[in-house]
Amino acid sequence: MLGAATLVGVVDGAVYVYGRLPHPFIITLATLSICRSLALELSVGHTTMRGMPDGINAIGSDTWGIPNSFFIVLAVALAGFMMTKAMVWDDGSTVGGNPEAALEMGIPVTGVLVST
Repeated sequence: MLGAATLVGVVDGAVYVYGRLPHPFIITLATLSICRSLALELSVGHTTMRGMPDGINAIGSDTWGIPNSFFIVLAVALAGFMMTKAMVWDDGSTVGGNPEAALEMGIPVTGVLVST
């Protein structure tokens, strides 16, 4: 799922930067429709779930009266918090509302937009 989401995000970013469409929200809605259509096409005859894998059932169960999903969300939140404190995204440069000015300042606009 993370790989598919990353691939869709990269495609969205590349289409926004190189396709020169007016707004990234339009591209996101278009890829949503494309991904939904692909999911329906690839799951012919399997449109309803029939049971869950054991790993998903383990996430849905509880430990000490607290759902295991709580611990997963807590771990992801802590990892995200530590990443935002320890990592620097790019060199701190952002494009802002004026890509031409950012380009003149030496910011790699296309790289920042696609990676964002």
